[in-house]
Amino acid sequence: MTLLPFIVAAGMSQTASAKDATVRLKVNSDLFQVASYKIESGDGGDTLDGSTTTMGLFGSAPRLEGTYIINPKFEAGLILGVADVQSEFSGDFSGHTTSRNIGITGAYNFKIGDGVRGYVQPILLSGRTTTKDDSGEAVSYVNSLQYGLDFGVRIKIIKGATFDPAIEYLGGNFKEFDAEGEQVPDDDTQASTSAYGLKAGLSIKF
Repeated sequence: MTLLPFIVAAGMSQTASAKDATVRLKVNSDLFQVASYKIESGDGGDTLDGSTTTMGLFGSAPRLEGTYIINPKFEAGLILGVADVQSEFSGDFSGHTTSRNIGITGAYNFKIGDGVRGYVQPILLSGRTTTKDDSGEAVSYVNSLQYGLDFGVRIKIIKGATFDPAIEYLGGNFKEFDAEGEQVPDDDTQASTSAYGLKAGLSIKF
């Protein structure tokens, strides 16, 4: 998170030619992810914790990333993630969940070999997940703030297109609210989350 201003400042300090001033669009999805959470009640009650494991390219919603390539080494841009899931249990409706994430990102690129470059990508994400009942009424909200880092490589497929596998770590916190906007179970609850895994990305420069 704190690396972003330095990436932008360092990139701007170098003069980029017209051919360097371009945009990268990237679709990024999980190959494997382990996410854990911890919820501590403010009244000194029980602590809840747990974890989930996601495997497979289509096991989670993809992220769309758009970055401005300041010069061959530095990039800065935005991230957008959207998911919409309707669940059924024994054939009956059990919930409708929508997730929206938006964030800022950047990248420092470095050459490894012919057709292969490494990159370090800081990430800051703000999100909201809404759960609705079968009538379409919202029953709960979860607001989250996550920050972390991707470390990966860009492997050239054709000119302007690369395959971008990476290792990712995200940490952060979240708060849950009921339909009336009251935090649950209470205002003093502390909830944190962390996730690590492998990402698969496809990016195009133009």
